Amino acid sequence: MQPGAAGRQPRGNGLPRPPGVRRQGDLPQEQLEALYSEEKWEGRAEARPDLPTLTRELRTVRHRGFAINAGRTETGVTAVGRAIRAPGERAEAALSISLPTVRFSREKLPQLVAALALTARDIELDLAHQFSPNP
Repeated sequence: MQPGAAGRQPRGNGLPRPPGVRRQGDLPQEQLEALYSEEKWEGRAEARPDLPTLTRELRTVRHRGFAINAGRTETGVTAVGRAIRAPGERAEAALSISLPTVRFSREKLPQLVAALALTARDIELDLAHQFSPNP
């Protein structure tokens, strides 16, 4: 395992981080199963996520429109992520806000999600304009 920032060990539990979760939420179940097949995780089975649990989490992320990672991949850090959709509605990228968990509260969540939504909207509008047949 590679050391993380400041020599810390990342908590690589096999679960995608918020932007990854948000982007994987768009994958068809067959692709998700292929991505997390036992063969692809050979030699690191302990890090392979439980597919039914991951599928439920992705369903929740799709429904809410954002993902939260509260200390899952790095102790003391909470991140909220949202997809960036290019024309065609598929998640092509994602953005996230990360902060120390001690500064995060559920009361701040609507404000963080709104900031992500506005930023994502602006990026999506730029992408739509950039790829528009009539610039």
